Amino acid sequence: MTPLSDCRFYCSGSDLNFSVFSDVVCRVRYLDSIEMTLVEGRVDVYAVDPAVASRWIVIRNTEGDGVIYRWFLRDGENFFERKEEELTPQLRAEVFRMFPYLAPPRALAA
Repeated sequence: MTPLSDCRFYCSGSDLNFSVFSDVVCRVRYLDSIEMTLVEGRVDVYAVDPAVASRWIVIRNTEGDGVIYRWFLRDGENFFERKEEELTPQLRAEVFRMFPYLAPPRALAA
């Protein structure tokens, strides 16, 4: 289980970025910029600080055409990463009710 406090999130234009979703507004804090030597440009590094009342956070990482969702749940004072299949149906329903575009697309009936 990876704690949210140990995670860093990266942004470099439209090819590499992230979005934060939570039940309570979180703070995203700029940490550093990394100059890229192979490609012109830089990558900005951020940390996510959850709100005191927050119970869950979803980070959508985008890299090129790929998208990965990272789920973090409160456990006491800390947030730990969980696999989506470990989430309760109630929690999934709450997240998808607040942010319906995070829900996986439904298969169309034939």
